[in-house]
Amino acid sequence: MAPQLMGTKGLSARVLLRCRARTRSSLPVPDSPETKTVLSEGATLARIRNTSCKAELFPIIPHVSNVMDSPGTGTGFNAVPILPNCQDYDGKATPKMHHLLKFPPRSRNATFIAREKRFLVHVLLDGQRVTVHTNNSGSMLGLLRPGMEVFISPAGSLKRKLPYTLELVRPCGDWIGVNTSTPNRLLKKAWEASAIPELHGYSEFMPEAVHGDSRLDARLSGPAGDFWIEAKNVTMVEDGVACFPDAVTARGQKHLLELMTLAQRGVRVGVFLAVQRPDGGCFGPADFIDPRFAELFWMAADRGVEFLPHVVHVSPEGIALGPRLPLVFRNSTQSG
Repeated sequence: MAPQLMGTKGLSARVLLRCRARTRSSLPVPDSPETKTVLSEGATLARIRNTSCKAELFPIIPHVSNVMDSPGTGTGFNAVPILPNCQDYDGKATPKMHHLLKFPPRSRNATFIAREKRFLVHVLLDGQRVTVHTNNSGSMLGLLRPGMEVFISPAGSLKRKLPYTLELVRPCGDWIGVNTSTPNRLLKKAWEASAIPELHGYSEFMPEAVHGDSRLDARLSGPAGDFWIEAKNVTMVEDGVACFPDAVTARGQKHLLELMTLAQRGVRVGVFLAVQRPDGGCFGPADFIDPRFAELFWMAADRGVEFLPHVVHVSPEGIALGPRLPLVFRNSTQSG
């Protein structure tokens, strides 16, 4: 079955015909579109591939702006050029952009050695083995390669046991952001800068807001009413599709159920998806990792939950908000 793009009303068939995305994958990707079992860095994933975002899906054009479905659906998008293959791109050709977030002084480049348990990472810094903190509880599938360059920031408190936090990794050419607090911070900065149209009309931003039994990452309020938003960090790209999650997430499933409940009560709710890497041409839930999350994702979209996936450009110079990505339905949970 051909993939379906969400948020494409008003685009001609010609514009949607071509997809020249030459992107690498976090996982080894078989050439055949048929059912495969994929092995990747110790993880075995039974994966059904009925389609690929690499083929005939997404045009390389500078911008396609103001392409929106009915208001409030959260399915409009801006098209974004796709960066070249890993072997062709050295990560130095990033265009000048406005960095909404900057890294603190004394942030450093280091060399990745290994990850220990969930929140500890060992790096080589100035010739010494140093243990740093990572707040990313996901698998970071395909991202952690011994010997690669990483970027770390100093701890905010001198009392903290670990002196640095892992911010960026560079497994192959492009910098990728792995700090899971970045989406929340970026969402607020984007609101302050009026950088996301869906956030216009709100004069107050309250982080970690509570609505009944639900605690969401942000509540925006103002003349437009209230807008409750959950923020997610995206670090995986498969076949040109930015995917979330990279591990089964009961917590993420719970968030979608909570958002659907609020939407059914007439509350405006959404999910900001910060794709902290440049090589995704569209976004879709990772049905090959967490089928239940993918099922709930599309159910939530049908029930009015707005999904706002954005490319986020990251480098040691800072973090900038990139274009909006379309949603893609791959239908890869069906066998056959």
